[in-house]
Amino acid sequence: ADDQLDEDDYAYFEKNVFAQKDTLIKGADVYVVHDPQPLPLVKFRKEFGGKWIWRCHIDLSTSTDATWKSLEKYVSMFDAAIFHCPGYAKELKIRQFIFPPTIDPLAAKNVDMSLDRIDGVRKKYGIADDRKIIVQIGRFDRLKDPFGAIEAYRIVNKMYPSVLVLAGSYADDDPEGEEIYKEVLDAAGGDEDIKVLNIPVTDESPFDINAFQRMADVCLQMSSREGFGLTVAEALWKGTPVVARDSSGIALQILHGINGFLVKTAPGAAYRISQIFASGEMREKFAEAATAYVYTHFLLPKHLKNWICCLNAALMNKAKGIIEI
Repeated sequence: ADDQLDEDDYAYFEKNVFAQKDTLIKGADVYVVHDPQPLPLVKFRKEFGGKWIWRCHIDLSTSTDATWKSLEKYVSMFDAAIFHCPGYAKELKIRQFIFPPTIDPLAAKNVDMSLDRIDGVRKKYGIADDRKIIVQIGRFDRLKDPFGAIEAYRIVNKMYPSVLVLAGSYADDDPEGEEIYKEVLDAAGGDEDIKVLNIPVTDESPFDINAFQRMADVCLQMSSREGFGLTVAEALWKGTPVVARDSSGIALQILHGINGFLVKTAPGAAYRISQIFASGEMREKFAEAATAYVYTHFLLPKHLKNWICCLNAALMNKAKGIIEI
């Protein structure tokens, strides 16, 4: 949509961000600001000193000219910017680093789980054990396209009796979350094998998400747009093949035909899911490749190495232009 914010809106935006100034600690060598929301804090850089880096976690490749112009006036004040993908980089005079986010293999969402514990989660949510299980993880957001997931499930279900698990929650900063959740429930149409689960954030919820991805025969990600989509890497790490819409950061995680499939449409997703269901050998090969690919590219130690390279270059003023790590 076109940018509808005027000068008064941006003044209000700055006022609210400036109120967070006291959360900054003076004397740091590097300040890292994440995403657009706190961008105006960079105006305090002279007062606080150090190097300032902006880490952008969202896809700005299709932002309107007006929106980017409003953000650029802040971004240009940083020493460097970090983007997930080469396609997200912008024409900036400051240094830009390109490296993806990663997952923590020891976090509750990713640790190994016993078969008994996984089965306990299955029973907790009433998921049948005599059918194929398709899982999509993600907050209730139109960009996640849970409706496309339901469409794909219904096509697959005609050939392979299946259960679809749509597990997520409302984002605190997304007022449409509850509305979309209700729309998804309506789209499910009372089908007992479509589990639309609004899972509150608790100490146990990461383990539930972990179990869903491990019990799945296929994980689905129908997002039309993602900054990166770490739920894909999380599923792949567990050896679960992923069928996902070919969008932004997701395409960096899936090797088409090796650890999963990239698709354009819900019927395309259904076709690829059916392929995996039809071949135990394919699923086994995908599972092995999935874990290996995440091990090499998307685990926390890799992220630490990337950050060390980035910080070293920023502090030493060595890097110029766009640096893909």
